[in-house]
Amino acid sequence: MDKLKAAVVIPTFNKKERLLLTLESFRYQTVSPDTFEVLLVDDGSADGTREMLQEWEGEFSLRYIEQNNKGRSAARNRGVEEARAELIIFCDDDMIAAPTFVEAHIAAHQERPCAAHGMIYNLPFLKFFKNPSTGEAYEELDGESLVLIRRYCIRKEEIKDISYIKSLSKKTLIEKNIASIFKNNLAQYQWLSFTGANSSCEKELLERAGMFDEGFGKAWGAEDFELGYRLYLQHTPFVYLEEGYNFHMMHARMDFQDALRKSNDKFYRMHPDKKIYFLPKLLSGEIKSIEEYKDYVNSHTINEYEGD
Repeated sequence: MDKLKAAVVIPTFNKKERLLLTLESFRYQTVSPDTFEVLLVDDGSADGTREMLQEWEGEFSLRYIEQNNKGRSAARNRGVEEARAELIIFCDDDMIAAPTFVEAHIAAHQERPCAAHGMIYNLPFLKFFKNPSTGEAYEELDGESLVLIRRYCIRKEEIKDISYIKSLSKKTLIEKNIASIFKNNLAQYQWLSFTGANSSCEKELLERAGMFDEGFGKAWGAEDFELGYRLYLQHTPFVYLEEGYNFHMMHARMDFQDALRKSNDKFYRMHPDKKIYFLPKLLSGEIKSIEEYKDYVNSHTINEYEGD
């Protein structure tokens, strides 16, 4: 217990095929296995996640916590509450962690408490597949057109070779913008880096900010940005990590635009800030760069936008 430095909190819901690869990636961390624990909070999965984990074995400490389906905010909060380490690292159940993932997050907090964001790469071809290892496709997406891209599937045995996985990945527009925010020291936008897929923060800071707002419920949305915004309001330093990177095993999301709008509406009602109100324009790619977005926010009023 004396060596335990970080707790990796992973909420999961009905993604056992991707989760298996996520857990596999924590076998190959550059820090000792007794340096961190993984808290897997199962938010009411009904796809055999529990049974899959009964057969899974790893060298690091994995604690499995079950709860009724309440949403990602509640699952992450449960993980923070149960964690035995002061440093909390957030990761999602569809991410492959680079070997330096845990080490980089721990190092970021050595000088002072902060909120740190690790670079996220996307694995775009995996979005067609229910099982990213076997190439089993989502029923609504299956077809002959997927035959050629099945070669980009990632088997468990390939997790160790991060260079191969990196060769299949690309940076998303939002990740490029997050990097630009830090490069240009746009402190008023650094809260956009607080994403549940790859962030870390001291438990004390999270508790002082009020933890994740469980009012976002089960819907996908802006609950991580919203907590990041509250951390920003309490003057938390933000840090960007290039070595604390991981890879998003993309998956089908048919309701992206609608879910984004609804969750951002709630976010704005909680914090009536123009930077939040116009945020869907940046996240959807309608506005491409953070510099262009900053200019847009400064030059438009909410009433003007609503009248378009």
